[in-house]
Amino acid sequence: MWYEILKFEIKYRAKRPDTYIYFAIVFLFSIVAADVLMDKNSSSLGTNSPLDIARIMAIVSAFFTMITSMIMGVAALRDFDHNMESLMFINPIKKRDYLIGRFIGSFIILLFIFSGLLFGLMLGQFMPWRDADIMLPFNFWHYLQPFLYLVIPNIFFCGAVFYVGGALSRKLMVVYTQGVFLLMAYIVTLTLLQNPDHRFLAAFLDPFSFQTISIVTQFWTKAEQSTLMLPLEGVLLYNRLLWVAIGIITLVIGYHKFNFNLIRGKASKKKLIAVSEEKNKSAINHINSVVPKADLYFGTKASIFQFWQHVLFNFKSILKETSFWAIVLCGMSIIFINSINLGTVYGVNSYPATYIVVEELQELSIYFFLMILLFYSGELVWKERDTKLSGIHDAIPITNFINLAGKFIGLMLIYIVLMVTLILAGVIFQTLSGYYHYELDVYFIGFFIKIFPFLILLTFVSFFFQVLTNHKFLGHIMVVIFFFLAFILLEVLELDHGLYTFGAGDLGTYSDMNGYGHFLWPYISFKIYWVLFCIVLFIVTVIFSVRGTETQMKKRWKLSKQRLTKPLIKLGTVTILTFTLLGSYIFYNTNILNEYSFPKEENMYRVNYEKKLKHFEYLPQPKIVDVNLKVELFPSDRDYTAEGYYILTNTHDTTINEVHIQKLPNYQVAIEYIKFEKGATVNNDYEEYSYYIYTLNEPLKPGDSLKMEFKQTFKTNGFVEKSGTKVIYNGTFFDNFHFPTLGYNRSHELRDDEERNKNGLKPRDRRAKIDDPHAIKEGLSKGDGEEINFEMVIGTDNDQIAIAPGYLQKKWKENNRSYFHYKMDKPMSNFYSIVSARYEVLKDRWIPGHDSLGNVVNLEIYYHKGHEYNLKRMMKGMKMSFDYFSEHFGPYQYKQMRILEFPRYGSFAQSFPNTVPFSEGIGFLLKIDDKDDVDMAFYVTAHELAHQWWGHQVNPAAVQGKSMISEALAQYSAIMVLKEAYPEEKVRQFIKTQMNRYLLGRAGEQISETPLSLVESGQEYIHYGKGLVNLYALQDYIGEDNVNLALRNFIRDWNSYDGLLKTKTERYPTTRDLLGYFREVTPDNLQYIIVDLFETVTLYENKTTKGVYEELSKNKYNVNLTIDVTKYRIDDMGTEKSIPTQDWIDIGIYGDGTNGKEELIYLEKHKITDQITQLEILVNQKPIKAGIDPLNKLIDRKIENNIQTVLIKQ
Repeated sequence: MWYEILKFEIKYRAKRPDTYIYFAIVFLFSIVAADVLMDKNSSSLGTNSPLDIARIMAIVSAFFTMITSMIMGVAALRDFDHNMESLMFINPIKKRDYLIGRFIGSFIILLFIFSGLLFGLMLGQFMPWRDADIMLPFNFWHYLQPFLYLVIPNIFFCGAVFYVGGALSRKLMVVYTQGVFLLMAYIVTLTLLQNPDHRFLAAFLDPFSFQTISIVTQFWTKAEQSTLMLPLEGVLLYNRLLWVAIGIITLVIGYHKFNFNLIRGKASKKKLIAVSEEKNKSAINHINSVVPKADLYFGTKASIFQFWQHVLFNFKSILKETSFWAIVLCGMSIIFINSINLGTVYGVNSYPATYIVVEELQELSIYFFLMILLFYSGELVWKERDTKLSGIHDAIPITNFINLAGKFIGLMLIYIVLMVTLILAGVIFQTLSGYYHYELDVYFIGFFIKIFPFLILLTFVSFFFQVLTNHKFLGHIMVVIFFFLAFILLEVLELDHGLYTFGAGDLGTYSDMNGYGHFLWPYISFKIYWVLFCIVLFIVTVIFSVRGTETQMKKRWKLSKQRLTKPLIKLGTVTILTFTLLGSYIFYNTNILNEYSFPKEENMYRVNYEKKLKHFEYLPQPKIVDVNLKVELFPSDRDYTAEGYYILTNTHDTTINEVHIQKLPNYQVAIEYIKFEKGATVNNDYEEYSYYIYTLNEPLKPGDSLKMEFKQTFKTNGFVEKSGTKVIYNGTFFDNFHFPTLGYNRSHELRDDEERNKNGLKPRDRRAKIDDPHAIKEGLSKGDGEEINFEMVIGTDNDQIAIAPGYLQKKWKENNRSYFHYKMDKPMSNFYSIVSARYEVLKDRWIPGHDSLGNVVNLEIYYHKGHEYNLKRMMKGMKMSFDYFSEHFGPYQYKQMRILEFPRYGSFAQSFPNTVPFSEGIGFLLKIDDKDDVDMAFYVTAHELAHQWWGHQVNPAAVQGKSMISEALAQYSAIMVLKEAYPEEKVRQFIKTQMNRYLLGRAGEQISETPLSLVESGQEYIHYGKGLVNLYALQDYIGEDNVNLALRNFIRDWNSYDGLLKTKTERYPTTRDLLGYFREVTPDNLQYIIVDLFETVTLYENKTTKGVYEELSKNKYNVNLTIDVTKYRIDDMGTEKSIPTQDWIDIGIYGDGTNGKEELIYLEKHKITDQITQLEILVNQKPIKAGIDPLNKLIDRKIENNIQTVLIKQ
């Protein structure tokens, strides 16, 4: 019998048009899925690599889970929806046959629908817009394999859950709600993924295998990502087996719990009898009762009453649903689940400030809102028809507008209930965390201004498609497609103007310092604009709504003229007029008062800039040697003016006739005048590129100088959708590259190599070659002049403090404004910032241990009130940094150091001469637990102070390896300070994170991985991650003192101001110079590590294959280890080749420690010369574990097999 039911199910579905509609949707989406879902640079050979195909299949199978619920859930509900259960259950059909037949039949249909994914992806490979030259040859197995072990298990598990849920509950909303629990499972895996120690568990539990794939391939190189297939082994195999097993268990439970009776359980029978008796009594009373007189009321008052009652009815009907409260509880639990990774920065959680809590809730609760929106909008529109009451309801004297508007507002109230509960959850969480500064206004804006308008707009759209399609499930799918087209496709097509991007409006990032700042009004304007558009859409929905038996669009079109009543015409006219006026106002602001350009236009600007101006790149230009400016900041208007002069000196051997000026290519920036001493004439031929050529009346001879006076303004007019964050109400922060620069600027070139190729440009070097004769003479300021005398006066709002490098000479009030005069007493780097905000100030001093370490240094931290949490840590970091750096590298060059908090629009800290702007988002609110966390407020402070040596004292040449000198040495310096302040385990903990940073980063490398000494721009994973790991390994091999001696000598010779070698040459130091100092202090037998660590890309695959021990006597044990070591060298193409091993590598043995934890009882370096090596080691304590490189000093992608538990020798 089950087979007959299976055939019936297939035949039934085969006749349904929605089956083919679902297939077409999956098929068509899959054709373009690779272009939409995958980064075009995700692999070296296009987007049809086996890994990309697997990722797409996992994503799409999860994305269309709704289709799975519609096929599997509805199959279980169909008999109940059609009132056929009585007939089905009295027939001689076994429960087993009924359930198995329905499930398998529906699942076969589901396989047919999702085969559209398989065939769509295959067809997509041959689409004309795909670049065949970078695609892998077609291989059917690349598509079939992931379909078999990713897609089929996904839809089987989800199908089982939806089928059983529908069969047991007999309610469609329960089926929908199950999707929420799948989402919760995914959220848990996302939360676990934040902690590297929980990655395996996250991969194991991910229901759709997104994170599983990422973790399995996290260390794959680009070449491996392009060619290797995803192996069905390890955690991926366990994940697939887990969810298939859960699906089977769900079906078994469903089978046993399913009651093959119309009436389920004794309680239900009693209830049915009671209801029947009550109906009999009611019928008897009804016969004897008198029909009451009904008074009819019409007019506005009656309509308002109807509308409000209708709102309450629909609102309460949802409020009574158990499924709704299940969604609410899941939504509230988000903040508690995510609390283990709250506002995590550098692996450290933050205090639960309101904006952090709101962002955590917003990030994931939006999925719950979308589920409620999608499913309940359909349920409300179809409410009367689903309950077979549409005939009665449609005869009631209530307008279509009141009917639909009542349902719409009822759903809005549901959103409000969920938002209020989320806010309540946030407040409870803050309270339980001991944080009582609730900021209800931030909660309100975060939910009711940011999320609520989006929900309003999308609900209008959902009602529109439900009415227009007249098919509940197809309406759901159309909303999903609309969402894709409106948000994803337009972004892919680079069409991003808010006037045609549905629901546009950017509220920006919230900052404690600046609030929502200048973003709020533009955001509100755009949202009102789109709400007005949706009101027009709603009017169309009303006039085409289904009422009565006329459901065909053709007949509804004829009836629409009758339904377009005068009130609707008036509403539509006013709305369209307001929509047009507001759109014109927005256009005036974004396109008239400001300039708008498409991304393609911006690319062409960069292309033409390079084509027309590249020949000026190495034209000899004077250098800036003196800067004297007066900057007037107007934070409340978001404007500034800068007026003053540069002193320019000809440092070349040839006479200079022309000075080339590059203005910041920003329409808000204008140069009012530029005047040269002794005069000049200007050539404006390249004005469209903000590039001006001044021909000097009197050529500048070698060694001569002249004054260049200028005035520049920055003006904010009106608003744009996505505004800048440099000049703001509170927390202005910009640097000297806002001001005029000299000569051609490479930073304005087009960077994307694919786009460059399309426009006839050669691939762009990420950094000039290490021996480039021009770039080697440029440093931090890109050739404009590296060392300058500096003086600046800054004016700002009366309640703000403005800071620039140098020492404060004077401050005063004038015209209700504050003024600050700064001057540096010695030459400094031509790299300076301007910061202004309402600050509190913490002051202290660093006193050197003895005179040779330098002068007393005044320490100041300028911070936002309420951000006092980590000030002591930062102050401690400054003092200990000065202690270490001054002793080991040389004296600090200034008498003051200031940390300046700026808004979290950027998540970084940056070191300028004696000032360090420090984002509020990366240190001030960190909730550091000294037991579990690395003190990142301390570490980042130390890192930035290290730049006063590495970057400001030693200014590296702008060539390959620059970032090793400036960033990697700062990483090393900071970790050594951390080592002075905290236990070694904290150092190892942080180094482990940087090892992962490097390994993950190299897996995402899009061009080619370079050695550390040749690191290029954009390779942060190398100069931060690998730089720290390898430099720390260097000091482990040759000793901290030797490394520091080399660095001290490096500074002695290459200090930009009085270096013994720098003063004799025009060039700046490179890593070749640095490595020379390292070689001087490295023993001959360890010279190979300079090559391995810095000059090549070298990795290891170390593992311990066997470990046994025997007890020789009391407190004497013999440990026998077998280790397997393979050393790899990676070439420019990413190809790995094993090379002979002649390395000194740590061998470690662990025993019981005094505090109950395992600790190293043996750690020595052994020279390893063979791949398989057997070692015999004597220890005086019982061993527990042993292995190779136990502290992970060498770069190894699989450190989990380095250590093994040692067993007693048999």
